Formats: sequence, C-alpha cells, structure tokens
Amino acid sequence: MSSDEAEIFIPRKRAREELEVIECEKSDEEEESCPICYEYFSNSGHHRISSLKCGHLFGFECIKRWIQTNNGRVGCPKCNQSSCLRDIRILYHRGIKVIDTSEKTQLLEQLEQERNHKLKILTQLDAAKFRIQMLTNENTALKKQVKQTNFKFASLSNNDTENSSTLFKLAHVSEISKETSLRVMCFAPSTNSIYFAEPVHVGPFRGKYSIRSFDLQTMRLRAGNADHSGPVWCLSVQPSGNYLASGGEDKTLQIFSVHTDRKVHFFNAPSKVISCAFADFESVSDNFIFAGLDSGRVVLFDLRMTNRLVQEYNIDFNPHPRVQSLATVRRGLLIGQLNRVSLLRLPQPQDNEVEFLFEEDDPTQLENRDVVDLTSRNNNNEDPAPITPPPDMQLEELTLNGNLVCLCSLPKSNKFLATFRSTRTIPQTRYLFGQVNPQSASEIATFHGPEQMPKLVRSTLFKMDEKICGLAGDFSSRGAVIWNAESSEVIQKIKPPKVSSDNIVMDACTLSSAGNKIAILSQKEFPKPTTLWGQDDDYVYLTVQVLEAANVYVDIGDEALHFECAGYSFDIDLFLPVINDRSGFTICDQNVKIKLKKEHVACWSRLTLRKERLSWLKIDFDRFSQENSDDSDTEYDGNQQESNINVKFVKPTPEERARHDKERELIDAEEDWNEFVKFIKNPLVIYALLLYIFQLAGAISIAISTCSVKLNLVNVTGRFTHKYSFLVYVLESETVFTLNVDRVCLMNLVLVIECLSVVFHMEKHLNLVSQVQRTFARNLVVFCALLPFENVRNDDSVGTLFMLWALWDIVRYVRLLVMTVSLEDNGFLCYLWHTVWIVLHPTCFILEGWLLVKALPSIAESKAFALNLHWPLEINLYFSWIVHLHLVFSAVHLCRSMRRKYFQRRNTIGPKPRKGTPEYSGLKGLLGGPYWDFLKRSLPSSRPVTVTKQERILERVSASQDIATR
Repeated sequence: MSSDEAEIFIPRKRAREELEVIECEKSDEEEESCPICYEYFSNSGHHRISSLKCGHLFGFECIKRWIQTNNGRVGCPKCNQSSCLRDIRILYHRGIKVIDTSEKTQLLEQLEQERNHKLKILTQLDAAKFRIQMLTNENTALKKQVKQTNFKFASLSNNDTENSSTLFKLAHVSEISKETSLRVMCFAPSTNSIYFAEPVHVGPFRGKYSIRSFDLQTMRLRAGNADHSGPVWCLSVQPSGNYLASGGEDKTLQIFSVHTDRKVHFFNAPSKVISCAFADFESVSDNFIFAGLDSGRVVLFDLRMTNRLVQEYNIDFNPHPRVQSLATVRRGLLIGQLNRVSLLRLPQPQDNEVEFLFEEDDPTQLENRDVVDLTSRNNNNEDPAPITPPPDMQLEELTLNGNLVCLCSLPKSNKFLATFRSTRTIPQTRYLFGQVNPQSASEIATFHGPEQMPKLVRSTLFKMDEKICGLAGDFSSRGAVIWNAESSEVIQKIKPPKVSSDNIVMDACTLSSAGNKIAILSQKEFPKPTTLWGQDDDYVYLTVQVLEAANVYVDIGDEALHFECAGYSFDIDLFLPVINDRSGFTICDQNVKIKLKKEHVACWSRLTLRKERLSWLKIDFDRFSQENSDDSDTEYDGNQQESNINVKFVKPTPEERARHDKERELIDAEEDWNEFVKFIKNPLVIYALLLYIFQLAGAISIAISTCSVKLNLVNVTGRFTHKYSFLVYVLESETVFTLNVDRVCLMNLVLVIECLSVVFHMEKHLNLVSQVQRTFARNLVVFCALLPFENVRNDDSVGTLFMLWALWDIVRYVRLLVMTVSLEDNGFLCYLWHTVWIVLHPTCFILEGWLLVKALPSIAESKAFALNLHWPLEINLYFSWIVHLHLVFSAVHLCRSMRRKYFQRRNTIGPKPRKGTPEYSGLKGLLGGPYWDFLKRSLPSSRPVTVTKQERILERVSASQDIATR
C-alpha cells in the first residue's frame, strides 16, 4: 500500500459517522426553511412556523394556500397524509433558526396606517374644497340678489305717484307654471307668499290639483299638497292670516295652514264650490267662511265646528243660479251670480251702537280675532263647546244686472267693484264701482274696458295714497290697466315683459296695505275653441264655435290651417293636402264656418296629420248623415239653409295609397316610439318590471333545478308482484332542499316588498290580504320549519312543495308582466290563471300544513322562537301557539279565497254548461262551453277574416259615435 493510498484511507466506521453528520446538517438546513417555498421561517407574520397532524413543518400561509387550492382536502406535501384546514397548528420552537420579522411587520402596519390616514386627509380636503366652492357660489348669488332687491326697493321708493308713466315699475318676473289652466291666486300677508292652484300630471297624484305657493322673500316656489281631485275655482285667505281656503269641482272646501303649507281640514259641500270668502264683518269672528255653490246656494261653515255646516242660504229667484263670486262688505255679503247681484245683509245695529257706513276704518285699529287651531282638535265626532251663532242675515236683490264675471271689495268698507262682460246693448266690458247703502246699493262710477273678454278674468280693488284704484286685464294691449275707481281716469297701463299676441292677464292682487306693490298672473296661450268637422267627397267643413266672431283671421295653406279670433287661436296640420285657392270661410254671429277643397277625392280618416286626440275637436255627425252637397264654388253662407251632404268612401289609386301608407307608417312609428319612451320612463313601471322579472327568473330556476334532480324508481308495495308493479317517481328531498334553499329564501323575502307595494298603492291589481297571507305562510314554512329542523326538511313532500310554488309563481309573474307591458289581460294567460288555482291552492295548503304539523313537536321541545316576559307579567309566549293560530286562519282563508276565485272565474270566463246541452260534449264540453269560446278568442286565428266595404264603413261610424259619446 502506497503512502498516497494511506493518506486517503478512511476506516469504514468513521466514514459512516461522517456521512451521518453531513446528512444531519443537511436535514437541519431543510428544517430551517419551508419545504413549499424554500424560504426561512419567521416568528411573526404570515410565514410563522406551523405543522400538520403528521408533524411536518411548513409556513402558515404556504400550507393554508396549499390546502385551499385543492378544495379543502389534500395530503401532506411530504408524507401525503390526508389533511384539512383545521389540522394546521402554529408552533413556537426555540431550536429552529427563524428570521425575526416582528419589526418589519410592525413597520409595514405603520406604513399602511399612514397611507390610510393620508387618504382620509385627502378626502376631507376635497370635500372642504367642494364645500368652499358651493359656499362661494351661494355667497355670490346672495350678494347679487341683495343688490337687485336694494335696487328694486330704491326704484320703487323713488317713484313719483303723480306721474302715471312711472307709477309702477317691473320688479320681478317668474314663471310659476307651464300650465295654461291657472285661474286664480291670492296673497297671504302673514307669510308673504302668493298661493295658486296647479294640476298635477306626473307621479302618484296624477290627475289631481295642488295648492302651491310662491315665496316673495326668496322668489322661489314651494311644494304643494295635491288634495283636490278636480279644478280649483276659488282661493281665500283668512283676515287674521292663519288659514287658506280653496274650493273646486270635487265638492269640497279645503282648509290649509299658511304657516305649515299643510291641509288641516276639509268640508263636504252639496255641490261644486265656485267661490268662497271668509267673514270680514264688524263684530263677527273671521272663523266663519261662506262658500258659493254651482246650484245657487250659499253655505256657511265654522272652523270651530268641523263636523257640519252652520247655515244654508238658498237664492231661488234666479234662473241662472251659479254663484260666480262672493265679496264681503262691512255689513253684509255680496253674492254675484251670472246675471245679477244679491246682498246678504246683517241686522241693523242697536240704538246705542254707531254705524259708519260711508267712512273708512283706521287701518291701525284692528280688532282682536280669535285664532282656531284645527290641527289640535279632537278626533271624536262630539260637538265642540257652545259657540255663538252668527246673526241672521236677510237676503236682498240689488239692481245690478248684466253678465257678471267677478266681485271684489275693500276690506272693512262698503265699497265694491263689479266686473261685467259686454252684451248686445252695452258692447264693452264694464267695471262698476259702487257702495252698499242702508237700503240698497248705489253706483259711483263706471270704467269701460275693451270690447271682448275671451276668458273669465278677475279684477281687484285696492287703496293707494288716499285714492281707490281698480286693476284688471286689458285685452287690447295684452297687459293690465290701473284706473281711479272714483273718477274712471286711467292711471297707468302695465305690460308684462315679452308680451305676445297670446298673452292674457287672468288675475291680480295687492302685496301691501299701502297698495304700492301688485302681482299679476298672466297666461301665454289662448284657449282652443270648440270645433266641429265633417266631410264629403270634395270638401272638408269646419264649424268653429266662439262667443263673439270678431277680429277673425284665417290662414289656409296647402297642408296647414291657422285660425285666430277674439281670445281664441289654434293651428292644425291637415291629414291630406287641400287647394287653398278654392277654399274659404264665412263669419256668423257666434261661429266661423270654414270650407276646405280636397286635393284628392278620398275620405279622410281624421282631420289632423298626427294621430292624437284633441279635446276641443269633435265630429259633426250631421254632416256625415246628409245628402250630397252642391259642387259649386260659391262661398259658404251660414245664414242660409245648408245643403245635404252624403259620404262616399272612394278607393284611392295604388300610388296615393302607397304614399299615404308610408307617411302614416312613419308617423305611427314615431308616435309608438314616443309612447314607449314615455311608458319606460315611468319609475313605477321600471320597478314593477324589475320585480316581476327577478321573481320569474327565480321561479324558473327552482323549477329547472327541481326537475333536474335524479328520479328514483320505488316500489310502493315493497315487493314486485307477478303481474303488476306499482311504481312511482319521488324526488330526493335532501338534494332538492340543498339546491334550492338559497333561492327560495331570497324569493320569500322579496315577497315582503310586494306587500309594501300593495300597501302604498304601487300595485293596485293585487289583493292585500291574500298577498300578506301567502307571504307569511311561505316564510313560516321555510324559516321556522325547514331551516331549523333536519327531520322536517328530509320529508319527501319538500321537493313537491317547491315545485308547486315555482309553477304558481311562473304563471303569476308571466301574467303580471304581460299586463304591465300591454296594459291588458291576455286571454290564454287569464284562462290559465283562473284554472290552475283549482289544483295548486288546496295542494299547497295541505303540504304546508303537513310540514308545520311535523315541525310542531320539535318547536315545542326546543322552545324555539319563544319570548319570556319578566316581571310584572311573568308570561312565556311560545311560538307553537302562533303556528296553531296560523293553521286555523289558513284553513278559513283557503275557503274564502277559493270562493272568491270561483266567482272571479265565473264572472271572467262564464259558467260551466249544463248536462244534455250540445256544448257539453267533446273537448269543448271538457273545458266548458264559455271557457272554450273564451280560450278560442284569445288564440290567433289561422284563417283570415273577410270584411266587406260596408262593414268597414259601419265599423268606422260606430267607432266615431263611441268617441263622441265618451
């Protein structure tokens, strides 16, 4: 053996020891790092030392992610022993070399906190900047408003009252409404607001009328209360300034608080309320309110006696009984009807009382009036405390005759102003200023206005600089006129800005006791006159009915017609072109007759180009029923007897039909699209569609998942017979419940939203009691029987109940969707809806009752949902009592519901045919004769229906008569 070989020679025992040492060092290095990511362990953070139940060491986050990525059940990465998340254990060992990351973890947490704090500070900084910008803009607007207000008041204070051209200046213009049906307004000094009535066209109060207010301090509109179901004809403010009264065509007199803008009470009147006025007499409380009715009666109400009217005055000597206007004077009430004026006079004062009939009151001496709080009255119907009744008033007829429009008076005086329309003897509008004497009424002065008054407008009387002035609309200048009522001298003519030919001043009122501020209510559109139209082969005839045919202007174009008269105007795009050179018109006393020559010999299906219903345009059926007219081109004379006209429907040429059909298709498509957009923009429609679609999708998914469960073949008898086997299909209840429990719970919770929708009248076609019972029954079965108790949800009837619920919801929500979109009930769905309940209602009731009865022992034993009431009651309320009550109530409700649905089915579809009748046989008899006919009408016909020309004509004439009747 050489020396080199001796140097490298190692004994065998020593070699084994060194090999073991090397392997031990290698294993120690492996134990110091994670076998998954080969990173060193740490004593804190996400890479702490942890082990599985087999004993191998890993980083906590690494082994957690390893198990989660393999669906929660996987073997150990080293020994492949089955492990899960709950087998992970965090270890604390000193012998293992770990990296100290506590300081790093702490610094990372501090860094994250600083980032969050910085983000919070930046968010607060942005919010502060936005608020500063908003406040800056608001400050700028307020400065501008203050500057404008100072300028307005300065200009008003520097006005020269003697110079009529600078008496009143424009201070503010505001568009309070886009409606053209505003009739009346009034001013409340206590709140410095103007009140007016406006119709509501959107929202849940569509079709009603709202009382709104305009604040003169902020120059802004305030929201109103939609309490009137018809047009509002009158408004009146209590002299003490606490309440506002409004009357209208809904036969009610509404009382509002001007301080809260809320309705506090309403009185029911025998007929329509046309006018109203608070009592403003001497020694009489202003809690009395008079209401003038359409039937010619004046009724008296008391705000302190809210359960009945106080007194009724019947004016029976007038053939035109409508009480047009009411006005209070010092010793009585002026009653204005359409053709005369009457006076309800207070009794004469006693000898020791002094009566000042011809002197004005001192405005500084105001009597103390009692204020009634209607909001704090008792809810019972008992009569209030004894109240001194008003003195008996005597009815007198005054010698003021004419076509009365309105009455107004000065507060605490006997002066009044009566407005009369023009008549045949007096062809001008009259404004009669007079006073009430102890015996009668006398005329002081009369101011004559324009010749025509196209609409019933109101005038006002006010006092300014010791002068009594009148204010009314001036139709000749499209503005207003102010005159001295005592001398009938014009003081000033006021023109609103942007005056056009369709501007009308409807009402006016004073805004201060000194009479230096006034408000004017004007409209921007003329009313449309009632127009009758008819036609024959060659001509179209229009009869425009007006009060007085004056200043008539008619512009006949090839495809359009423009009409203007005193107070009336309209424009029409004609259905087909006309020949304007051979067309003309004739002016009569109270109508204008227009004759249009057709360009093509054809029958017009309507007068206007667009398919729209105009309330002022009606069909003249007399024109359609007369014989053929004279074809001469002589001008149409309205005073002569009209020639007979006969209607002939001539078939147009193919080219004309194609052109007209194309135009009509474009117009109809545009109208359909506009109607669809308007329909979709309704938030209630969007809410209903989303709710029904959501519930329908849930029901379909439950039905599909239930049907897709594997069906097991079971022998009912327990054994197979030699010849017959009774086999049925049953569902795996546990599988059905597991698949559908989340969707069933969600759908039953959404049913609560449907109940709230019915309560708030968002879904008017649903029955509240049935909806609440169905919701409560389903939620009781799911949340109190199936979810808590395993023995109940393992029952075989759970899958069947889910399937029946799903089928019922599918039929129900499909029908509701069709009714919401098409606004009418489909025949087949209606028949199905009125048929499936015969099977589904009792079956669902039996299955729900069975599950609740099966859950009763478990509920009673576990005392689930029990309520313990401690001292002083010491009562235990058990939930099983509620289940028993529910079962009894459900049985009663099932009988009542099936009876109600039976009558609905009978009224909708018809009764079942009797035995022995021809309708009783075959499929028709199986479904029932009327049922078969109802179902047949709902299905599309496979055979085209042939309609003759005469039948089409009769159908159009019948449709026109129906429209005229409506």
